[in-house]
Amino acid sequence: MSSDIGQSAAPHAPETSTSGSQTAAPTKGKPDPRRLQAEALVRSVAGLYGSGSGSGRARLAGLRRAAGESFGTARDLGWLYGVFARYGVREEDEEAYLLAISLLAFDRRALETGGRAPHTPAEKGIGTTLHRLWLETKGTADTDRDRPDSPIARRLRILLDADYDPRSGTGDLPFRLRQVIRLSLSKEIGPDWPQLILDLCDWNRADKRVQKRWARDFFAPQTTAEGDATASGSSRS
Repeated sequence: MSSDIGQSAAPHAPETSTSGSQTAAPTKGKPDPRRLQAEALVRSVAGLYGSGSGSGRARLAGLRRAAGESFGTARDLGWLYGVFARYGVREEDEEAYLLAISLLAFDRRALETGGRAPHTPAEKGIGTTLHRLWLETKGTADTDRDRPDSPIARRLRILLDADYDPRSGTGDLPFRLRQVIRLSLSKEIGPDWPQLILDLCDWNRADKRVQKRWARDFFAPQTTAEGDATASGSSRS
């Protein structure tokens, strides 16, 4: 694998919506171009680890140092602009991509598997991540999860109320999200990274779709056989 991130063939850039980041939902049965774009860039970041090169590891270290920061405060990340250009990332989404991939740089298991967090359901947000963390640390009693003083539920509520401007990278969400991701990764539980990118891009949607889905996935998760096995940690290596 090439050590130069983004040198592989980049996907076609998705069409730009006239409503900013509030892009229309993909046609049913067809791949979401935004999702494909995010997946391709996440694989490229993971390629920095897989290459085994010193320059790749140095760039990952730089991303970790920038976790929770914006381009305005982070250092030595100018190379990312070239990567974003190759993958067709819109200028207004660059800060959201930076936040997500700087946190991805902490997820060793995802980096080892090409950006795919092992045992993480696809297209699931931070609500699912925190639900799995709750099962790992608090047991399976719904009453514990729903109590106002439940530490993990409190972290989710703080996230849902956090301010974030995807265009400037400012707000308290980056700091809060970094705390949650580092906590979950300490239990080897990582999010679906491409979905996190899309959720951050859509954070300020008027319908609060992202925040509603995160809350729903935590307090009322789907009870599929695959999801139960994943959430319980039974499939963790």
